[in-house]
Amino acid sequence: MVPCRDGCSWAPVVDGVYVRGMLVDLARGGQLRPNTSMISGFNLNDGALFVPGFGSLQESMTSSDLASYFAERFGEERVSALAGTFPIQAAVQPSWLSRYFYSAQECETDFSYACTAQWVSTGATAQGLSAYVYQFSEPTSGGLVLHGDEIGYVFGTLRTPSAQQAAVSNIAMTFWANFAKTGNPNGPGLPSWPIWNGSAAILNMSSSPVVAHTPNDSFLGCALFESNWDFYAGCLPPAFSQSPLQGQGTSSFVDELHV
Repeated sequence: MVPCRDGCSWAPVVDGVYVRGMLVDLARGGQLRPNTSMISGFNLNDGALFVPGFGSLQESMTSSDLASYFAERFGEERVSALAGTFPIQAAVQPSWLSRYFYSAQECETDFSYACTAQWVSTGATAQGLSAYVYQFSEPTSGGLVLHGDEIGYVFGTLRTPSAQQAAVSNIAMTFWANFAKTGNPNGPGLPSWPIWNGSAAILNMSSSPVVAHTPNDSFLGCALFESNWDFYAGCLPPAFSQSPLQGQGTSSFVDELHV
């Protein structure tokens, strides 16, 4: 267990045996498990929970708070670049959300989820694997779509779903069940979910599902994070150079990325 740059303390250690590297690096290096399909995805506001002050600053975050978030999370030398990359919107949805918090959660979502979903899927495709990418956009938590909000839909465990939410859950459950059975989420009566390839197709999963063509690195923060990835990807540091477990047993790779 090691501390991460954002203060978490639950990340695995790259030990060279069970965890052989960062998933993005493994995907780009063609080191994902062969003949294994992949679903990668992210929620519309996936990063909001991980912006320091979530709960207390959602409605009240200021320009100064946003600058502090950029500095503490990504380095003081990146504040200006991030402010330009995630400009303050004139209006945001939901309307009660601070416009500064909206920019912070956009940044966190791109860094931790949206960009890496694209990068890993592109690496999988280059390796000849079938990858399917989604954005889950059904508002659930007070108008936001937070990290983990899709789980109740996928497993059918929403407590008191509306008719609309129940319909979204039925679609999600069927997609995931099809994928578990065949490696392909598509099936009769479902919206078409194209394989991620040169057309960069992402299924926007909501009550009005639609396929959006989103080129790799087209989310706001991808280019900046990519250019500094060697530094920002340091959340999982290498373990000892010589692990006592090296050379023993088989390795286990992540076959499905939930981001």
